[in-house]
Amino acid sequence: MNQFISIWSGRTAKAVRQMLGQEPKRIGAQEPWDSPSKIVGSLHPREGVVNSEDYTPETAKSQSHARRPISATPKASIRWPMLISVGLRRTLPRKVRREMKDALASASFARLFAVLTVVLSIVPSAVPAPPPQPAQCSGITFLWQHVYNPQRLEVKKSCVTVTGVIASSKREPDGDLHIRLKLDSQFEGMLNDGNKANQGGNLVLEPICDHTVTQADAVASCETFHSAIPRYPVGTRVVVTGSEVLDHQHGWMEIHPVVRITQIQ
Repeated sequence: MNQFISIWSGRTAKAVRQMLGQEPKRIGAQEPWDSPSKIVGSLHPREGVVNSEDYTPETAKSQSHARRPISATPKASIRWPMLISVGLRRTLPRKVRREMKDALASASFARLFAVLTVVLSIVPSAVPAPPPQPAQCSGITFLWQHVYNPQRLEVKKSCVTVTGVIASSKREPDGDLHIRLKLDSQFEGMLNDGNKANQGGNLVLEPICDHTVTQADAVASCETFHSAIPRYPVGTRVVVTGSEVLDHQHGWMEIHPVVRITQIQ
């Protein structure tokens, strides 16, 4: 078995070197992809046939005695192993392709496998593109830049829309409007124990930068921005869009920041 492996390894390494043009081949060993003109073009110049125009079946027969090993052959283009597909080669950076060619040239199979491992790790996989931002939440990224102390808010959903009736509304020192919304029944699953115990079973809405900020550490958040969301009186039925968050400071669920509030007629 060891002798068989040794013979196989030697022949494989020799075949790789021949593919790379680093080991001379006998003219008689014609590969299936070689044409007669290529064979004639590689004959020794002293034998009389110097180009493909002089080739005929008769001249080839008369020159058959001259087919003997030559010291060197023109370097052919490197033929990649079948294990590397054409599609894969087209996606690889030039530096990686050079590394793979060097690995083949040195006949170092351990190095070749190491290079292949790196290649497979960098070939981009088919990752689906993230869904586009819903049109109703246009501008929400900008609003987050003006949220006071955003670290206290854990985003559950970046964009949600709910309906309900305004139960109360008051101004907060940080410039936000604190609105309690009595949710329609299909949205009541958004409420947690904090909403039920401390907000009368209502969802909290927070339109940001609604009025003058009196809280010192919140002034900077609203210096260059003022909300244009309209204020509606208690009892108004509305549709609300914004980010669904958990306020860890208070322990209840909110829509914060609010993108828009629209009255339902």
